[in-house]
Amino acid sequence: MKKPGGATGAVDAALDGIITALIKDGQIKGGFEETHVIPTYGKIARKKVIVVGLGEKKKFDADRVRRVAASSCRAAERAGAKTCATIMHGAARAHRTADSGAVRGRGRAARAL
Repeated sequence: MKKPGGATGAVDAALDGIITALIKDGQIKGGFEETHVIPTYGKIARKKVIVVGLGEKKKFDADRVRRVAASSCRAAERAGAKTCATIMHGAARAHRTADSGAVRGRGRAARAL
């Protein structure tokens, strides 16, 4: 992984490229369920964003969508969040699957954006 794309890329741009910088520094590798909580320092409305690795593209399936959603919600809870919203890759197909994972991860569903 060199640079985030899509909605994650938009968040990265709003954060002045901090996600890209962390990738270049080797701190974010994109491994499956690898989780990073990143402070936003007021650059966007939320105080923190959470980046969760999706792993190898060829292995990404519905089960991994559930597991990534659960991981993101657990990380949000550990970071003190009272609510959790996600950018889910493939959200059109994965909305119900992601909600199922969020329920597993936090006890309530995250809203897929």
